Amino acid sequence: MGSKTVHSSRNYLAALFLLLATPLAGWCQQITPSSAEVLSLDQAISLALQNNRSLKNSRLNVEKDEDEIQSIRTSRLPSTHFYALVSQDMVKHEIDLTNPVTGIFPGIGPFFTFSTPSRPTAVFAAQVLQPISQQYRIGLAINAVKLARDEEQQKLRSEEQSLVNNVKKTYYGILQSESALENVRDEVKSYRELDRVTGEYVLQQVVLKSDHLQVQTRLAKAEYEALDLTNRLSTQKEQLNKLLGEIYSRTSASVLSLRQQSLSMTSRPRAVGH
Repeated sequence: MGSKTVHSSRNYLAALFLLLATPLAGWCQQITPSSAEVLSLDQAISLALQNNRSLKNSRLNVEKDEDEIQSIRTSRLPSTHFYALVSQDMVKHEIDLTNPVTGIFPGIGPFFTFSTPSRPTAVFAAQVLQPISQQYRIGLAINAVKLARDEEQQKLRSEEQSLVNNVKKTYYGILQSESALENVRDEVKSYRELDRVTGEYVLQQVVLKSDHLQVQTRLAKAEYEALDLTNRLSTQKEQLNKLLGEIYSRTSASVLSLRQQSLSMTSRPRAVGH
């Protein structure tokens, strides 16, 4: 009876070792979708093109050149100036024509008095200036700014294409890291269960202690891989968040559930052409 128990225990342990030796990717495909926010690749590219800070600066440079072109073009148009001057005397002016015999014969006043009425005076003037000799120089200035604008536009297109490639690369890297992390976590669960069972068999002197140490070594290695993948995934999400213009307050805003990952990896969405 004891030999049968030892034989069945060894068969169970061998089956567990065989199970752990096989790849876990085949039976880890059906995973419960994450409850975090879902973000598709097209949405990530769209958010990056809208909110990336470097692209915003490039667009501002292009718009600045457009405004400068419009400003220089106004120099070719005629300029009109209007002037108006209104004045009025504030003091009344009177001139008396004196009588030379006023001091000789009393009661005789001046002959008459001159007075100027206080009336407003207005002067209006208009001036129209048309730059003729400066037209060629203005045209050269416009062409120079246009060349600068075209250069900024080409730089903007290049940055957009580079941003789309970086978003794709980081996005698929996150998907790969999530898939690998799920597989490693399943390995950790299996190794922990195997560690528990092996520990019981060691107490029963069914297996050797070296077998238990081997299981613990594999468990520690799997836990280290899970920690390394977790750190790598956090870094990749931070990179994606930066590419998206840091619109998320935390990098834990996920990209896709693993069920949707299979759809994305088989039917890769085309990048938006720029």
